[in-house]
Amino acid sequence: YDGTFESKTLVLAMGAVARQLDVENEKKFIGKGISYCATCDGNFYKDKVVAVVGGGNTSFEDCLYLADIVSKIYLIHRRDEFRGDVHTLQKLKEYEKNGKIEFVLNSVVKSLNGDDKLRSVVVENKLDKKELARLFIVSSVTLLEASNGLEKGEVSYLKVEKHPGHKCLRCWKYEEPSHMHKIGEDEVCDSCYEAIKNIEEESDEK
Repeated sequence: YDGTFESKTLVLAMGAVARQLDVENEKKFIGKGISYCATCDGNFYKDKVVAVVGGGNTSFEDCLYLADIVSKIYLIHRRDEFRGDVHTLQKLKEYEKNGKIEFVLNSVVKSLNGDDKLRSVVVENKLDKKELARLFIVSSVTLLEASNGLEKGEVSYLKVEKHPGHKCLRCWKYEEPSHMHKIGEDEVCDSCYEAIKNIEEESDEK
């Protein structure tokens, strides 16, 4: 249909794809030590040492989920600081204090090694080029894959036109200032604020 539809809300249910690391042997070890979904496969690694690759909210949520399952998590990020929201990062830092999570910054995965399954990973530090060999699962972020005809923005997210209101940093829609709330350093809309608060209340009750 070539006509025009107008609505207040648009839901794009197009699924998601994992952003791969493009490292040799990555495809070989998918399902054999490499996973792109912490909630799907996390329980297979109970009491194991694992790693999560990324620096945004998806990797943060993966770490929080895995923290109650695995023995230790290495969070690997290629920059010197994270880009996820500050509020969730503070939760990760609490786990860092007791050694549950270790931040590996300025680092990239250099190689994936093993035979029938992933046995070790070599991580290269971008500053001093030191190599670290550890055994862990690698989980990367998921991205929205745009269908033909839709303009894709940076790293495959859909571009949207700017609105005179304020942008929610969780769902990216624009709202009037009166409908915005502060979560840490982020501004979020009414819907996201309520969802985040409900999750926090459930976590506190556990």
